[in-house]
Amino acid sequence: MDCTTFECTAGGLKNLFAIMSNITTALAMMVGRFGLTILALALAGRLASQPRRPVSLGTLPMDTPLFAGWLMGIIVIIGGLSYLPVLALGPLIEHLWLRL
Repeated sequence: MDCTTFECTAGGLKNLFAIMSNITTALAMMVGRFGLTILALALAGRLASQPRRPVSLGTLPMDTPLFAGWLMGIIVIIGGLSYLPVLALGPLIEHLWLRL
């Protein structure tokens, strides 16, 4: 067998590597997208199938102003922790950039 066949030519190998790269990238994207979705749905189904537990002293009812306050507070805190470092670092980076 000589090197004029598809498997031996440089262009053929480059094409083969491109095809393999496309296939493995597509598989990785599908696992990353659908794999986590399937796991989240399985966890949600497992939690939904559990029986309801009676209300006790440690239960936080969701129809009270206390729950609404906690929820809004957590949303504000997480939003602030995500957004405020950018506001704080912006002027510092600008100062360092102007000194260069």
